[in-house]
Amino acid sequence: MGTANRPVLVLDEGTSLAFSVEEMLRYSGPGSPAGVAVAYQAMRCAFALLDPGGPPERREISIETAFRGPGARDGFELVTRALTEGRYVVNPGLERPSRGRTLEAFFFRLTYRNRAVTLLVREGVVTDKFISLARRNNRSPEEERHFAELKQDHATRLLSAPADEVFETVCHADSGSHADSGSHADSGSQADTLPDSQADAASNAHRLPEG
Repeated sequence: MGTANRPVLVLDEGTSLAFSVEEMLRYSGPGSPAGVAVAYQAMRCAFALLDPGGPPERREISIETAFRGPGARDGFELVTRALTEGRYVVNPGLERPSRGRTLEAFFFRLTYRNRAVTLLVREGVVTDKFISLARRNNRSPEEERHFAELKQDHATRLLSAPADEVFETVCHADSGSHADSGSHADSGSQADTLPDSQADAASNAHRLPEG
């Protein structure tokens, strides 16, 4: 059963806010529905781990990713204001080439207070053809039409699946190691607990343009 009818819940100075995927799509515009769907599912998956007791405070959430797509950026921004407030970091150094060209950039680390969780899109969720067309310059009119169809198809499939079928959760052996150091996914049921100094470092990482 899909989860697209369930809003993402956050707090803003204690006031409860709910953001639907339709609101995220309107905010981003029609160009990147699959990226919006990725952000929606990432937040639904991560927030439950970062704050099991209830919605997190939106302005205390930091996102670090290797993914440059504007749809994901816009979805995260609407809900968390992370881009505007300097808590959204695009870092190509987080790419995982060992996962292959299609999946290497689908790395998302969300940090909240002294907890962190890293999400990797599962194999089979994103197709090779979709990434190949996304990275191709000077697409032909036919390729543009096909790419638009693929974007909508991926968005529909992403939103129809439970979040834990879209992402695997990477947890670390200890609070001193990072997910991009090569650790493997475990059961995916726990967020990492970080010391305050490490959480601060994650939110102050070097900011790179998204391209």
